[in-house]
Order: sequence, then C-alpha cells, then structure tokens
Amino acid sequence: MSIGDLVTRASTRTFGEPLTTPDGVTVIPVTRTSRGGDGAGAVGVFVVHGNKVVWSPAIDAERIALVGVLTGFVAAVLGCVAVIRRPPWPDLRR
Repeated sequence: MSIGDLVTRASTRTFGEPLTTPDGVTVIPVTRTSRGGDGAGAVGVFVVHGNKVVWSPAIDAERIALVGVLTGFVAAVLGCVAVIRRPPWPDLRR
C-alpha cells in the first residue's frame, strides 16, 4: 500500500478538472464529498493567474442571512414572552 492510496482514501476533498479561460486564468474547482460518497458540496475554487494563486470560497449568502433573521426572530419572541408572561410566584416588590 502506497502513501498515495492512504491519502485518497482519507481525503474527502475532490479537485475538479482545471478550466482555462482565454485570458490565461486557470480555475480549479474544489468540492467536498461525504464519506458515503452519496453527496458533494462546493467548497470553492483556486484561481491561478500567472504566478499568483487566489482561493475563493463558495459562500451561501442566503443561508447566512436566514440564520441571522431566525436568530433575531427567536430573540424577539423570547423577549416578548418574558415581558408578557409574568412569573407564577407572587410579586415581591414593595
């Protein structure tokens, strides 16, 4: 068994075919596969232009915005419930 066999078995990252544009820019897509091999998701791309290599991650802005909106909604609901519903024990203020 060679080291190359071990690396390909342990790795869940897959590099796609390099795509070259007419400008001379090479784009290499990177995906992450699950251990079962039933699904893949985009991680990002490497962009090679001359001697410069840039990593561009794939970001799902809609998912990030949805998590922010849901967090704010849950905080608002909990705040309203705390103000509207008084505790079941008697009021101890003078």
